[in-house]
Amino acid sequence: MKHAEPEGVPLRNRAAVETLARSLTDAMDGGLIFLGAGAALQPKGLTLPSGVDLAKGLAKKCELEWHEYVPLSTTAFYYESFFGRPGLEHYLKDLIDRL
Repeated sequence: MKHAEPEGVPLRNRAAVETLARSLTDAMDGGLIFLGAGAALQPKGLTLPSGVDLAKGLAKKCELEWHEYVPLSTTAFYYESFFGRPGLEHYLKDLIDRL
């Protein structure tokens, strides 16, 4: 599949944009996209979990005591240590599929 040239994208960013577009369109097993903090929050209806809620869920699954000052990246690191990278990816996909 040939990808269109990203119009208006500066040359210094073009490789990153093209790589992202290719990985999203060529994914055989689906994809998982994360946006910045607050992107999933909305006033009504179902939303994706916040970083705090995600960290709590990961910690609980690992039987770790969760503390507010422990960042999500640290909790995800422990989860990945226990369950492996595929386990972390499955946890996130299952969480999103339930919404």
